[in-house]
Amino acid sequence: MELLEDAVERMLAEDIAVVDGWIPDATLEGLAQRLADLEDSGALAPAGIGAGSGSAVHAEVRSDLTQWWEDEPVAAPERAYLDAVRELSAHINRMCFAGIRSEEIHYASYPKGAFYRRHLDRFRTDSARKISLITYLNRGWDAERDGGELVAYTDAGAVRVAPVWGRTVFFRSDVLEHEVLPAGRTRRSVTGWLR
Repeated sequence: MELLEDAVERMLAEDIAVVDGWIPDATLEGLAQRLADLEDSGALAPAGIGAGSGSAVHAEVRSDLTQWWEDEPVAAPERAYLDAVRELSAHINRMCFAGIRSEEIHYASYPKGAFYRRHLDRFRTDSARKISLITYLNRGWDAERDGGELVAYTDAGAVRVAPVWGRTVFFRSDVLEHEVLPAGRTRRSVTGWLR
């Protein structure tokens, strides 16, 4: 609980919070296996830009592959992750009166060379997204060799976050522009938004 409170305070003060070790390793292993199975079966689709029927694939802007979760997933690792995310939402609501009531989550896989140009996570026509949340599933990641860093543009300057195993980053969706640098090998995560 103290870990989450400290992280929320960091987000409020610095626009971004990076937390290592928040999600248990067994949950991370289960999520990583689910994502690997989706990759192997060809179930991931090129990610789009925009909301709803206005969503379109623009490979010059982003080149990752995704699969959205059900609102109430049945797989045990996804349920465990969702429980942790809802605990974080409760902390944010208590500390910030954010009014978070739901979440949307997807798996993201960046094949070698994939990227996502600088952007905000808030749609022009929908302001429901309050907090962006990413948990990384990359063992043995070396940012110098493998690239794929998240670069967040804060008022204090650019913050680079290496997508290492078990690291979670979260930030305000309407404030923090960010990008994903090209990945030197497949880069995996669970990405979501608190709404």
